[in-house]
This record gives sequence, structure tokens and C-alpha cells, in this order.
Amino acid sequence: MEIKEENIINIHNFLPHREPMLMTDYILELTKEKVITSFTIKEDNIFVDKGVFVEAGLIENSAQTCSSILGQSFFENPEADTKVIGFITNIKK
Repeated sequence: MEIKEENIINIHNFLPHREPMLMTDYILELTKEKVITSFTIKEDNIFVDKGVFVEAGLIENSAQTCSSILGQSFFENPEADTKVIGFITNIKK
């Protein structure tokens, strides 16, 4: 996938998360059906333990990636009476 700077979407427009809980850097592609994000894992990330990005960080990254689709629909129609709120209820091995 070729990344063009003009196509990168500011994740702050779609998620309330900020450092240190923001686990996505950029939205590279966003449609109603899919989202592709990028994330650089830094050594000082709160989910890095002994140099390893732990599972909780991956789950948070996945949740934020999925939530950006909901954020898109919220910003497309801010006058809508009903807003969708997504959350993770269960994660199994």
C-alpha cells in the first residue's frame, strides 16, 4: 500500500483518546466497511513491558481502529438524534 501524505486522516478527528492512551497514529484508509491505521510502537509506550508490546496494547489498538469507523459516522452527521457507541464486552483466547 502506497501512503500519500495528502490521504492521511488525522485520528484526533475521530477518537477522543490522547497520549498516553492513543494507540493509533494515522488513519490511512477509512470507509464505512473498513479502516486501515498505522501505529509506531515506541519504547516508552505504556503497554510495552520489557521491550514487548503486550496484548492489552494490541487490543486497545484494535478497538481504536474499529472505533474510528463509528467516529466517522458521528462527524458525518452531527445532528443525528441517535449516536452509536461501541465498546468491547468480551475477549477470548
